[in-house]
Amino acid sequence: MDSWLQLQVSPALVAGLDALGYKEPTFVQAQIIPLALAGRDVIVQADTGSGKTAAFAIPLCERLKPDLPLPQALVLTPTRELAVQVQEEIAGIGRFKQIRTLALYGRQPVARQTDRLKQKVQVVVGTPGRILDHILRGNLTVRDIRMLVLDEADRMLDMGFLEQVGAILEQLPAVRQTLLFSATMPESIRELAARFMAEPAWVQVEAERPAAAVIEQGCCLVSAEQKDRLVEDWLCACHPASSLLFCNTREHAAALAATLVQKGYPCAVLHGGMEQRLRLDTLDRFKRGLVPHLVATDVAGRGIHADDVELVISCDVPEEKENYIHRIGRTGRAGKSGRALLLVTPEELPLLERLEAYLGYAIPRLEPPAADAVEAGRALLACDAGAREVREQLVSKLRINGGKQKKIRPGDIVGAITSLEGVAAADIGLIDVQETCAYVEILGGKGQVVLDGLAEKPIKGRLYKVKMV
Repeated sequence: MDSWLQLQVSPALVAGLDALGYKEPTFVQAQIIPLALAGRDVIVQADTGSGKTAAFAIPLCERLKPDLPLPQALVLTPTRELAVQVQEEIAGIGRFKQIRTLALYGRQPVARQTDRLKQKVQVVVGTPGRILDHILRGNLTVRDIRMLVLDEADRMLDMGFLEQVGAILEQLPAVRQTLLFSATMPESIRELAARFMAEPAWVQVEAERPAAAVIEQGCCLVSAEQKDRLVEDWLCACHPASSLLFCNTREHAAALAATLVQKGYPCAVLHGGMEQRLRLDTLDRFKRGLVPHLVATDVAGRGIHADDVELVISCDVPEEKENYIHRIGRTGRAGKSGRALLLVTPEELPLLERLEAYLGYAIPRLEPPAADAVEAGRALLACDAGAREVREQLVSKLRINGGKQKKIRPGDIVGAITSLEGVAAADIGLIDVQETCAYVEILGGKGQVVLDGLAEKPIKGRLYKVKMV
């Protein structure tokens, strides 16, 4: 972990990074962290998968003072899913510095969020609409905000949040540090930066944008009637351990997922019309490999951060050409290779031409997969299903008789569990801390080991009753 220390990252944060499996900084992190630690405003143009979340989370955690009662940092994101993931990553990185974080987003009771805001929270992450609502209600006090992050700023503006973002920025202290992250730099982003940022440093990561070095791209011409059948054929022929399938509409996503499930593919759907808890549960199951294939719309897909996606299929040509970059950026992450396929109907050829002009290169044309490769892939489905059944049996869920009322946080639970012999952070799944209790998933068949260990291991200095559920 010497490379983190060379960037002046404190040992407490290095410990958090190590627990998350971050062994060395990415290019983006190495560029941004010194600037942010120096207090500079920074504009970053980089695609997903470059490690940008840690690039702002690390200096954010370094510059905060855990003993102060009011929020000191605010992170704005375009979607609820991204808000939750960013909040969890900041909490993980700042775990050993006792950084307290909170995600605020719509479709969650305002009263519950208001109660959480009354507790000591240093970092608030959320969507613009809900953040502005809490500020105007007087629930969120922003006078001590010293650091602001605009994550995926281009997508926030595409989704119509420009007015809300501007209203939030007007409420914040004039003296603060602002970090802006965006995959593209339209004029609206530049105008926002000129209005609200002070002599920002620019960091542009050119190599991330085409993704040609690590992602094998191809497109296949198909009739509209045969498109979903071709999706299935490619899944069989490629036989990925994990895949993301993007559709332009909720209706197409739901229909395609239903078709794949009916044909025996373990598949789930993710779109903006779903209830929030279901969306988060779906994301968690996908990231843990319990659901290997996920069909998503672009808005929901922007919140997906998984490092092991082998295949991305664009089942429709995206109407917004920038979305193609975001889609294929879900594979080939963390230094790994990946594959991205684009299915194109004759009616979508004008969109393809516009996309290739934007990319600056032609996407290679592919023939449909060979019949023998498709049939061989279908034969492997039964083997996959059996292995997945075994894996699901290795997941245990524990109930801890203590929660928010006892000021227990996910980091407290992680710290207690990982101190047990033979148990690592990778063995811990979803943690849900409620008012009077907490639920934690234990992976790898280690549920009984953790259950026995917590009988004698205090959490935050106190022993709690733990049982298997």
